[in-house]
Amino acid sequence: MKLIQLVVLFALSVLSCNAKGLHRVGKGEMCAYADMSGRTVIPAGKYISSCPKIKDLVMLQSATSDSCFWVDANGEELYSVYMLGDRLDNLTEGRMRVEKEGKVGFVDKKGRLVVPLRFSVAERFVGKYALVGLPSQAKPCEECPKSSEATDNAKAAPSESLWGVIDKNGKEVKPIAYTMLWSVAMNRIVYVSATEGFYLSDKGKIVNIKSEK
Repeated sequence: MKLIQLVVLFALSVLSCNAKGLHRVGKGEMCAYADMSGRTVIPAGKYISSCPKIKDLVMLQSATSDSCFWVDANGEELYSVYMLGDRLDNLTEGRMRVEKEGKVGFVDKKGRLVVPLRFSVAERFVGKYALVGLPSQAKPCEECPKSSEATDNAKAAPSESLWGVIDKNGKEVKPIAYTMLWSVAMNRIVYVSATEGFYLSDKGKIVNIKSEK
C-alpha cells in the first residue's frame, strides 16, 4: 500500500512540475498564452514570437514596437532589452543590457538579472569588464552590491556623467568617479579623475594612464 502511495505522490509531483508555466494558445507568431487552468494570461497579438512555452524567463518582441522584453511565467514584463537607436542590444560576453524606468543593468543568457538596474548608461562588456555611468549628482546606491567595448555611446551620455568599470557580477573595479574625455594624444576616449585616468582596451584590459585634467 505504501509503495502505491509513493508512486501516486511521485506521479503527482511530476505532473505538478510539468504544469508550471504558460502554454501557447492558437497558431502563428502572435499567439496567446494561458496557464494550466486555461485562463489567458497574455492576449494574442501582444508579442511576436515563435511562441515557446514560458517556464521561467523568455524574451519576447512587442507586436506594436521594436522593443523586446524579458517576460516571466506570470506574464510580467520584468525589463526591456536595451536599445541603441533602433537596434536591440545582443548578448556579449554572456551579458545583455536591460533597462527599466531609465535604469540600466545586465542579465545573463537566461534572462536572470545579474547586475542590478542602477546605472543611467552602460556599455557592452569587453572581456570581463564594462563601462557604466551615473549622473554626477547621483549618490551611491547604498543597497546595491559594491560593484563600479569600446564606447558605443549610441545613447549619448550626459557630459556631467561620471563613469566607472564593473565586472560581470556588478562589482566595481573602478569606482564611478571618472569623467569621460577625448584624448587627442591617444586618439581615444579616456576616463579621468583629478589624480588618475584609465581606458578600457579593445581586448578588455584596464590600462591606467596619467590624468589629463
